[in-house]
Amino acid sequence: MPQTGQTWVWMRMGDNDNYRYFDSMFDAGEELGTLFDVKDYPTPPEVQTMASGTGVVVADFNGSNYLSLFYGDDDAQITKHFTKLDLADFKRGIRAGMGLPRRVASPKKRLPRSSSRTGTMLGGTR
Repeated sequence: MPQTGQTWVWMRMGDNDNYRYFDSMFDAGEELGTLFDVKDYPTPPEVQTMASGTGVVVADFNGSNYLSLFYGDDDAQITKHFTKLDLADFKRGIRAGMGLPRRVASPKKRLPRSSSRTGTMLGGTR
């Protein structure tokens, strides 16, 4: 790999894989998601963070055959650990790689606003 001075997302899928680099956590998750057949996994497999913060356990990638996942330099040397937000992007990538639709958050019900001075509802009366 040419030296770019850039930070990459590095992933290795188990012991028999080589380290691969990605532009984002979403892209890494999408690559992983292509391995899961929707017939076997109708929903995305559960993702658990390793205590080291440099990997995750997903489906068959567990124990000492876990999935390495971290931010690193051009030589795959760790520069920082992923955050909860990064992990959420990774999970969204898995869904996309599996061909599953994006989850849509259910709309929140809004309560009417009230005026604290008068005790009346804004836009109407009580």
